Amino acid sequence: MKTCLPALAAAAFLAFPVAAFCQQTGCDLQVTCAPGVRIFVNRTFRGVASEQYNGLFIKGLAPGQYTVEAVRDGYQKHVYTVIIGPEDSIKQLDIPDQWVPAPPPREQGAPPAQGPAPAAQQTGGILKKFQFGIMLDGSVATGDELFDGNGPLGGGVFFRFKPSMYFDIGVQFGLLATCFRADAVVEESYLPESDPNHQEMTIDIRDGMGFLMSLSVRGMLPAAGSVDLFACFNIGYIVGLGVGASHDSYNDFFADVDDTRYNGGLRLGSSLGIEFKLGRTFTIGFEFGIALQWQSFEIEYDNGKNIAGTYAVSEDALLLNARLFFGFRI
Repeated sequence: MKTCLPALAAAAFLAFPVAAFCQQTGCDLQVTCAPGVRIFVNRTFRGVASEQYNGLFIKGLAPGQYTVEAVRDGYQKHVYTVIIGPEDSIKQLDIPDQWVPAPPPREQGAPPAQGPAPAAQQTGGILKKFQFGIMLDGSVATGDELFDGNGPLGGGVFFRFKPSMYFDIGVQFGLLATCFRADAVVEESYLPESDPNHQEMTIDIRDGMGFLMSLSVRGMLPAAGSVDLFACFNIGYIVGLGVGASHDSYNDFFADVDDTRYNGGLRLGSSLGIEFKLGRTFTIGFEFGIALQWQSFEIEYDNGKNIAGTYAVSEDALLLNARLFFGFRI
């Protein structure tokens, strides 16, 4: 027992300087990363990584918790937490060479980014929901002799309100020419053909004109940032302004019929279209569809030779309709 005590005392004496040395010098941290990366430990700059050390070798860290930051110009920094225990002599920290580009610096006084703005803010408030513009409208009639292949042609202005990104409501006002073109609308005769004094008259109508007012609702499908697809339903009424030219033939001689009243017509239709946004405010679009149009007009005729009267015409026609429009958002 006496011999063991001196041996233990000697061992403790020899071990004490070694423990004191480790406590004094601390432990080392090997940071492995790409050359040129700046390393900060607890926000204190410790050096720049190099190829020679495959990163950066940091000596003499005492036991404890450290925050290690790897900084590279133009990229978001890497942040790690390293815990060094009393028994550690060396620690390894591997920083992958995967860097995310840093966002551009904000202008002084600019508010911080809050993510995508709501739709109402992106359009600049409720005023951005209004649109106005001009339109060119053309139709071809089919399936009815009254229209003789000619539908309304004309143009006008429109106003639209877009309460949602998925639909809008609009009104159109336009002047339509060639609303109808009918051959042999009225055929009247006086005396039989066998009579030498036989008379007959045929009235043809050309180039009617009316004022179109219509309401439309569009369902929108945003296809891209600057392109919208839409389906549109229209209901409108054509207020008759008169017939531009109507003629009667008496023994192959054509003359104007003075009193011809165009009473107007109802128009229902649907269409599909596409709208392009050019810049912040300008838009251009095209739509194509079908419409059912009802026409009504009256003819008062008198050839001065015992052929006179009033004739009313009311017919339907199916229209193939195309519209080109240019608009502005305010």
